[in-house]
Amino acid sequence: MSVFILLFSIFTALQTVDEPSSNADLLLMERNLSDYIWDKRLLIISSDRDSDLLVEQLTLLSEVTNDLEERDLVVIQVSGYRSFALFGDAVAPAAKGLKDKFSLGKSQNYKAILVGKDGTVKQRWETVFDPTDLFTIIDAMPMRIRELDSSVSEQ
Repeated sequence: MSVFILLFSIFTALQTVDEPSSNADLLLMERNLSDYIWDKRLLIISSDRDSDLLVEQLTLLSEVTNDLEERDLVVIQVSGYRSFALFGDAVAPAAKGLKDKFSLGKSQNYKAILVGKDGTVKQRWETVFDPTDLFTIIDAMPMRIRELDSSVSEQ
């Protein structure tokens, strides 16, 4: 069983985030999102939990976990009013806040969004994508180029 599928199963069983019941819940979600700024990139995947596209995407991503980690990527899955941190060192922000902030809407159709370390949307997909396409986009970002340059100069 792949790492992603295993993690998905664990988080599905253990971690649920219901619809925010107050403005305080929304503010907490915003603080959580702001914690990622300048530290992590986000890949947010919105889909039905049992979507074939979701399973296919997670399988592809499970094969490149070292590459995800190297690029400081946190993978978050959103289904309905639940969110799950699937990869990276994060607890998922509230699903409603993610849906509102990144215009995911109420549809459960498959969508994936890459959010840069600056907090802006860098790419949107409505179908399964090859992780090499994801890495090409990230590796062309000015911040990533600086990260690579600084790691070379430290060696």
